[in-house]
Amino acid sequence: MDSFGFALYDEQKNLLGRYEAASLPLRREAVIAKSIEFFQDPNPCLIHEGAVKVRMLSELEAFLKGREEPVPLEQLPDALRAYLETDCASIQYVSQCR
Repeated sequence: MDSFGFALYDEQKNLLGRYEAASLPLRREAVIAKSIEFFQDPNPCLIHEGAVKVRMLSELEAFLKGREEPVPLEQLPDALRAYLETDCASIQYVSQCR
């Protein structure tokens, strides 16, 4: 079964990579901040960390899903942009990542 994910592009709209959602590089600092927010846990166990990442990816999916073109990072809400550990210029939701 194919899974959803995200495609990352450079400034010239060249594809940098396609990531299944679970593989999208997320900033560790953002994961910790969300773990503190949701679980008051600054040192999350695998269960808390996994739950936080699912929530973060769901927020990205909700914002990007249904958009035809890649979204420039500067058009992402600050909170979502802060999740990403990447130097890409734009990001796009892809319904089938493989």
